[in-house]
Amino acid sequence: MRIRFFLFQTTLAVSIFALFSCDKEPSAPIVKTEWLRETSLFGVKVVGNVKDDGGDKNTERGICYGTRPLPDLSDNVLKADVNGYGAFAFEIENLKKGSSFYFRAWARNSAGLSFGEVVGFSTSDVPSVSTADPSEITGATAFTGGNVISDGGKPILERGICFDTVPEPDISDSLTLATEATKGEFTVKLIDLYPSKKYYYRAYAKNAAGVAYGESKTFLTTVLFNAGDTIVDQEGTKYPTITILGKRWMAANLRTSKYRDGTAITSLISNTEWPNNTTGACCIYDNASANNSVYGKLYNWYTTVNAKNLCPTGWKVPSDSDWENLITYLGDVTKAGLKMRTTGTSLWAAPNEGATNSSGFSGVPGGSRSYFGGYGFKGTAAYFWTSDEQNSGYAKFRSLNYDNPTVTDGYDAKKVGMSIRCIEE
Repeated sequence: MRIRFFLFQTTLAVSIFALFSCDKEPSAPIVKTEWLRETSLFGVKVVGNVKDDGGDKNTERGICYGTRPLPDLSDNVLKADVNGYGAFAFEIENLKKGSSFYFRAWARNSAGLSFGEVVGFSTSDVPSVSTADPSEITGATAFTGGNVISDGGKPILERGICFDTVPEPDISDSLTLATEATKGEFTVKLIDLYPSKKYYYRAYAKNAAGVAYGESKTFLTTVLFNAGDTIVDQEGTKYPTITILGKRWMAANLRTSKYRDGTAITSLISNTEWPNNTTGACCIYDNASANNSVYGKLYNWYTTVNAKNLCPTGWKVPSDSDWENLITYLGDVTKAGLKMRTTGTSLWAAPNEGATNSSGFSGVPGGSRSYFGGYGFKGTAAYFWTSDEQNSGYAKFRSLNYDNPTVTDGYDAKKVGMSIRCIEE
């Protein structure tokens, strides 16, 4: 009995020892920083996971983060509401713009503190931009640009130049956009400027974080045109002139009834005769002499290429490229017409809105004579032949219209009657 008891006692003691020896001491937890995802412009979601709580169900867990590459609990600390093992997540907003942050999960129990891997994230910033100097300044246009040095961590949405006649312009003022929204240098043409005016401008770029500006700069536009000396045609008629881009243009429609050599230009009144001429002919709108002094004569295109020459000595009928150079100088084909039309509604039909004649061109609505001999469009349109043909039956022209700011280009039958402006050779 005693031996059995001993043995029992011995067996019991061994069993009790074995029972208590299986209850291990807690170990430090194992934690992992699972992933980070951007949730907004200045916000992220960070997920951690306690893979092993080390045997301590009261294991605390959370995320620490800051601008140091190895954040710890001395930095910003977030603690999960529930202790233990498993995944947990935090959404963090309102991070500082244009900064780099580092995140890692942490877990702590009675045995120690552990950290997961470090995950980095940089918040976006507005772009970095510089402003270029101006060049090729005229009375209506200027070239300038800028350089988007950095996109701020987000794609460039827009870039260009903002400008005004007051300092520190911004995107609420006049804008000229670059063709591509990207990093790097860009050049733009500013159009529709006022002559002899000081302009302030600066480059800008926009991304999701906001708008950034380069330094502010200035330029002074030149005069748009200079009034030139009058010229005299082969009949002794005088015409005012303007000088633009070093070229002199007539500032009134041609009225001559003779070629340069003194030969008379065929003057056709009959609607039956007009369509048959292919050598050169002219007429006065409605055959009313009063129209000649105001609007000049209408000429078919054949007069422009007649070897006897239509314009005075040293002058020519402008080519299509001459017209294009003039329009480009004035800013843009979509608005140049306003600068070329005379103002008011004494000659032009209403509304003639926006017309300034700031170019000195003094375009008047002389209308045209059709292929069949009929007259039309006086008061609403000015048609001007160029010296360029489109094909054997048609030639190119430019036109101004009472209700349209553009200078229209097109082609029409060579037998149509239109106004002529001469340009110095």
